Amino acid sequence: MAEHYHFYPDDEKILSFRPRVVFSGTLLVNEDWAATVHRHNFCEVLYINCGACTIKIENEEYSAKAGDIVVYNTGVFHEEESLGGEFSSLFFAVDNLQIPGLPEGCIVPLDAYPIIEAGSYDDVLKSFLSVMVDELTQKK
Repeated sequence: MAEHYHFYPDDEKILSFRPRVVFSGTLLVNEDWAATVHRHNFCEVLYINCGACTIKIENEEYSAKAGDIVVYNTGVFHEEESLGGEFSSLFFAVDNLQIPGLPEGCIVPLDAYPIIEAGSYDDVLKSFLSVMVDELTQKK
């Protein structure tokens, strides 16, 4: 198991944690698709590659489209439903995560909007997630 260190230039404290990728994958559908309400004991990040969907997190409904990143903190109830036509996403899950200033198992603050536009990071993010999926598929 690898150990991960973060060094902050304005802080002498070294943060050490051991994040672990639980899984990664892709989803491609050409018709209506839905994942029923569920939750995980790990964080999940979903990148919408193509199409649009409705996301429900803890009974709050959101819209997400290509280029959006959806973040699910550990333990939150969530569900997704494509809005018809082609829909694809890349995703991964991670546990053993502790980000300074956030509760254990959280990627974003509990009151933060859970959908982030990739914006100028879109190509880099797609590339990074594709590499992650490929490496895990090939058991690297």
